[in-house]
Amino acid sequence: MDGSALEAVIQTGNCESESHQADQMRWCQVGTGRIFRANLHIPPHETVKDRTDIELLFDKLPERIDLEIDHETQSLYWTDRGEITYGNTINVASVGACKKPSSAIILQEKPLGYQILAHGLHEPIGLKLDMTNRHIYAADLGGAIYRFNLDGSEKKKLYEHPSAFPGITLF
Repeated sequence: MDGSALEAVIQTGNCESESHQADQMRWCQVGTGRIFRANLHIPPHETVKDRTDIELLFDKLPERIDLEIDHETQSLYWTDRGEITYGNTINVASVGACKKPSSAIILQEKPLGYQILAHGLHEPIGLKLDMTNRHIYAADLGGAIYRFNLDGSEKKKLYEHPSAFPGITLF
């Protein structure tokens, strides 16, 4: 019961295969509006304290909360709470070499470095991509659940309640 006899009981993939060697994690950091990325595996001969693969993707964002990645296009989506003009939004940016670049995303990213897909939400926190149907689902602290197309078009409020929704997932 002390965790020393750790044993895998289910394995659904092979993280050592070449197809997973480019896998990365992305995260937000409180305080300075930053989004980072790093490889899932620490580079050889480095430690967690001196790893050199941490990359700052964005800085000085209003209040980014939830992140989702479209693995096919290497597009990063996120919610941003905070003040107008750049807060209370759903955003997207190209964050890697992609096989099928979205020229619409690339053209509209300038000068911010990212594209604002939707605005006017009430402190959006939850975000989930539905790649099968090409939709974005978002929940906010104003008590609403929305659906958009991946390009931000066709914003539709699916549900509203007096309670706040601090997250969302799809089954």
